[in-house]
Amino acid sequence: MQQPPKNRIVFIQAPDILSHSSRREYSAILDAAIPVPVELRDGEEAPCNADISEEMILSGMLRLLAAEPDHQNAAYYRYCVLSARPNILDELTYAAMMKAENEDFSMAIEILDALKGLFPYSSELLACKNAVLKKKKAALRAASEAAALPATLDADALFAQAYRNINNGDIDEGLTNIHAFLEKNPHIWNAWFLLGWGLRKAARYEEAEPIFRTAMEKGGANADPQRACHLPYGKGRPERSAQRT
Repeated sequence: MQQPPKNRIVFIQAPDILSHSSRREYSAILDAAIPVPVELRDGEEAPCNADISEEMILSGMLRLLAAEPDHQNAAYYRYCVLSARPNILDELTYAAMMKAENEDFSMAIEILDALKGLFPYSSELLACKNAVLKKKKAALRAASEAAALPATLDADALFAQAYRNINNGDIDEGLTNIHAFLEKNPHIWNAWFLLGWGLRKAARYEEAEPIFRTAMEKGGANADPQRACHLPYGKGRPERSAQRT
């Protein structure tokens, strides 16, 4: 059986909690014969009874239920939490979804797992957790795709320099730079397009066409080789007007 996190939960006798005026509202909820699980604050070894907050009590019960849903006092702790916070399901599922929106997926899942101990058969919780996991998967996929882009400022600068070279008519230098960029970034479709554009400006049309096709294959849906090179379909040479750049 999974145990509560070590050094996070301690059990306090209910009379000790109820002896302080700030906790007397719990007299109708807490059973004097059953110890109360209390979550310790960070760095705290043992709480002072006078400083035990409602949050520490509820969090302790939730963590215990998440770790031990079949605890001998589970039904009693569920009763205590729901008596103190009847709207806790709505409150914490909303908090979890907000955490997921901010890409704090670990905390979102932790909140939902805590609620699962309180509502072990809730289909709403299952749907929320699936939504969080789906969003996490999408975020990880996006991060992976971003990591595949040029990773350094040097690579970005090389691409920009190649563009400036070709745009300003220094074709040979531009082609050298874009070839160097593509050696380390062969997956960047618009780098292939830039190479094709440079070849076209150098009137190397037959070389440019397969490069534009590669750009399309890498993800550049608009990198049509026929249009980019101004090549008539079915012919292997550029249109006369296309020789002017």
